[in-house]
Amino acid sequence: MPLNKDTICSMPFITIHDSAPSSFSPCCHIDDSKFKKYKKIKDYLASSELQSLKDNLLNGIKDTRCNYCWKAEKLKMRTLRQDSINDERFDKINDGKIRQVNIQTGYVCNISCMMCSPGVSSNLNQLWKGKSLAQHHTWWNGPKLEYNKESEKYIKENINDIQYIDAVGGEPLYNKKYIALLDYLLENNVHKNITLYITTNGTLLSDTICKKLLKFKKVVILTSIDGIGQVNDYIRWGSKFSVVEKNFIKSTKLFDHMIATCVSALNVHRYNEIKEFAEAHNSQIDYKMVKDIPALNPWNVPEEFK
Repeated sequence: MPLNKDTICSMPFITIHDSAPSSFSPCCHIDDSKFKKYKKIKDYLASSELQSLKDNLLNGIKDTRCNYCWKAEKLKMRTLRQDSINDERFDKINDGKIRQVNIQTGYVCNISCMMCSPGVSSNLNQLWKGKSLAQHHTWWNGPKLEYNKESEKYIKENINDIQYIDAVGGEPLYNKKYIALLDYLLENNVHKNITLYITTNGTLLSDTICKKLLKFKKVVILTSIDGIGQVNDYIRWGSKFSVVEKNFIKSTKLFDHMIATCVSALNVHRYNEIKEFAEAHNSQIDYKMVKDIPALNPWNVPEEFK
């Protein structure tokens, strides 16, 4: 039957998203509360929750678990759902195979961002060792993100079907286990069929890493940039914008590229600078609002900024 493009989304059909810690869902935007009880990929894929979501989207029903996209589309904003039905992934939803796996590489990270938490950054964990900001931060005492062996196992067991791997951290390029996974894909000669998505803080895109990445079919680098110049260095402790800018420009010449921005009270009044930087390099911005730290919520800026 013809697919209803007003509701259909590729993600539930072809993607396993790592909704850390230790649970799985179709994507990063969905209300994943119904999926959190499934700790194994096979149980998630066989779940009634996933099947009902697929049925609704196929039959023109706007499932409430996807409200993030429905609300954004109502505001005429581009969504992940729309992107998923306008690229090559859309043609694969009928073959019943998982084509894309999101893998959480854990909390290993080389910098400390002000809107982050100890469970998401090993560097921040050491910086604030023995101290707590739990009264200001809803995720301060959250669980430590671990490298997801379940996702890696699924990739290796379905190595000939997987065509997209999306890595997030922590900092994926700082994690030896993730680098070892890339080597495994290269050694098994499947790399030419695989597109990599890597969300990185932009400090570690060395020539050695680039040579490895260039062997894959396609690479999309999402560089986290929360400010230009000293704004970046203030928000992302241990990061130098001169290094990030150099590596970002390198990524624009070698790979597909985007900018990932966490919009907070610290940078919302300078967002125009990030936008201008993105436009200068012909790059799009994927942004998220900081909500887990109430004091940094953009809504809390002084009235004159609003």
